[in-house]
Amino acid sequence: MSTTTVDHPFHIHVNPFWLSRVDVPIADGSLVNILTEPRWLDVTWLPRNRGRAVFRSRFTDYVGEYVNHCHILKHEDNGMMQLVEVVASAADSNYVARFKVTQSNMSTAQVTAIYPRVSLAEAFSQSGSFVDTNSGTGQVFPGFDIPG
Repeated sequence: MSTTTVDHPFHIHVNPFWLSRVDVPIADGSLVNILTEPRWLDVTWLPRNRGRAVFRSRFTDYVGEYVNHCHILKHEDNGMMQLVEVVASAADSNYVARFKVTQSNMSTAQVTAIYPRVSLAEAFSQSGSFVDTNSGTGQVFPGFDIPG
C-alpha cells in the first residue's frame, strides 16, 4: 500500500504481523529501509510518497473474519478498511501465491523485484480507492472519486 499525502497508521485486528521493512523515499525518490530489525506489531506506519511497509502474518489458530484499516478515522470511513476472511484450507482461498517472499536482509532492489513500485499517479489513485489485486475477484472498494 502506498500514499502520496500523509503517513497512515495501519492496524490489523486479531493477529500480529512480522514487520520486516519500512521503506521511505529519499530526495532522489529511491527507497531506504529505516527499520533496524524486524519486529512483531499490530500497528505500523505506511510511509507517504510511494513508501511501503512489508510484513507477513500467519493465522495458526484462527478461522473467520477480521479487518485491517487506517487509524485515521476519515480515511477508514472513506474506504481504507478491508474485511479479510481466514479459511481453514488453502484450497478454499482465493489467494494467489507468490514464488518468493521478502527477507529483512534483502536489498531494496530485491524487494522491489517482488513488490514493484507503482507510478506517482497510481499511488495517488490507490490512496483514494482500493482495488483487490487478485484478478479473480475484481472487487473495488469505495473511496474518493479519482478523475480519469
